[in-house]
Amino acid sequence: MISRYKYSLWLILLGSVFFIPFLGASHLFDWDEVNFAECAREMLVTNDYTTVQIDFEPFWEKPPLFMWLQALSMKIFGITEFAARLPNAIAGVLIMLVLFNVGKKFFDEKFGLYFSLSYFGGWLAFMYSKSGIIDPWFNLFMFLSIYFMILVYSEEYKKRIKNVFLSAFFASLATLTKGPVGILIPMLTYFFALFFHEGVRRIISIKEIIVFVVTLLVVGGSWFFILIVEGKYEVIVDFILYQIRLFSTQDAGHGGPFYYHFVVLLLGFFPLSFFAIYGMKKSIRKNGLSEKQQKFSGWMFILFWVVVILFSIVKTKIIHYSSMAYYPIAFFSALAFYRMKDNELKSLKLIRGLTFLVAFLWSLAIALLPFVEKHKNYILQSNIIGDVFAKESFATMYAGFDYSITFLSFVFVLLFGWIIFWVKDKRSFFLKIILVSAIFLEVVIVYVVPKVEVYSQRSAIDFYKQFKKQNVYIYPLGFKSYSHLFYAQKPYGLKKIPIKSLLRCESEYPVYFVAKINKAEEIENKFTNLRKMYSKGGFVFFELQCNSEK
Repeated sequence: MISRYKYSLWLILLGSVFFIPFLGASHLFDWDEVNFAECAREMLVTNDYTTVQIDFEPFWEKPPLFMWLQALSMKIFGITEFAARLPNAIAGVLIMLVLFNVGKKFFDEKFGLYFSLSYFGGWLAFMYSKSGIIDPWFNLFMFLSIYFMILVYSEEYKKRIKNVFLSAFFASLATLTKGPVGILIPMLTYFFALFFHEGVRRIISIKEIIVFVVTLLVVGGSWFFILIVEGKYEVIVDFILYQIRLFSTQDAGHGGPFYYHFVVLLLGFFPLSFFAIYGMKKSIRKNGLSEKQQKFSGWMFILFWVVVILFSIVKTKIIHYSSMAYYPIAFFSALAFYRMKDNELKSLKLIRGLTFLVAFLWSLAIALLPFVEKHKNYILQSNIIGDVFAKESFATMYAGFDYSITFLSFVFVLLFGWIIFWVKDKRSFFLKIILVSAIFLEVVIVYVVPKVEVYSQRSAIDFYKQFKKQNVYIYPLGFKSYSHLFYAQKPYGLKKIPIKSLLRCESEYPVYFVAKINKAEEIENKFTNLRKMYSKGGFVFFELQCNSEK
């Protein structure tokens, strides 16, 4: 029995060792991480688990499933960064197990390991498994929906209804996690498969369509039904309007060129993205594979292009929008090594060279951080940094980078170069490149990310934390943030007062405002009853004074 599950046990151990430790190494980042964690916190303090809230008012941008997972984690481990990120660490381990078993079902255990470890080794996939954003669970549910739809066309007829139901069930969970894209991507993948996949020759039957639709309505619509019963129609309307706006307009600060996601995936799914391109070759994904394997390969090929093209068309460009593509990229990188002959690796000089180049650039960027910090005065005088907020933050904060990270980056490049140019056995190459990359990335997350966070938000968070659970009002002026709610842990009984009313001194409690330095002078001139307390790290902190002159 132990031998049967030995690979699964090893994958659980590997994922747990890398994903769970150091989840609280840095504060939660604005916007997304702290946004979702605050929603979960407010569920706990209000004991209201049906309405997603921010600042104790309905938050219509996201459904509640991921916040339920975070709330459960916070119930057990407290309201901490660790608790907010733990659900994704668990998702990372589950994803590894799912990919291993999917790979084993369509190929064999060897391919299952390649598939699972390819995902584990992708830098962005690795980082998201140690984050507090929605996408790891969201993508897992969508992948499972597509997987069971693939089984509809792979299993005998008596199992089709069960697989149709499971496909709809996981699409529903994806919808309850992030919204209608949870249905859109699986459905687009299916419809394009109908036209371009030789393994999908007929649409599912009327009976199967009924099962799929009813499951979507019952499971996926359950949250909406609860809101209707509670009379919260406006939340549903706002939610739908937000989803339409997200696809049709560009959110402020989140635009980008059409090729944005191609670049993100190529550089972000390091170190195997270039090998995935090789695995996408028609000769690799078709010739020499069984009919069942070719069909699965075709589905993954269609899924990749659906995700990349869809989010290239969408006006809003955010790095994690294309994260569903990690699954097909992991598949094709696994396929590249699975199909590769033992002596073929040395002939892939261009792929190996490009992989080393990306490794060198990433490590160089990290290795230079202590030098950048040491020579900050010269950099500031040269006006290389144009943004006023970034310039002030860089000038006033000190993260404490030392040259140990430079040394580690140098060691990483040497190890990586040795693997790239000297290791000839494909299995040894694959395992070593994944392990070395994962260890280095863990060091970056533990050592580099908290220090980068010093420059981006630390001074503001330190200000918020001194008012934890106190009856005070803290609001950002001129920028969007959720950190003040989570780190000050605004009490539930503290009634929300509009900013304009607060500025008219309509509060019985102390009032503080936070602004970025590029807006500070404008705010001081506009609101004469604000007293500047101090500025630090690019932020300016104000206290509202109502009974005395400024």
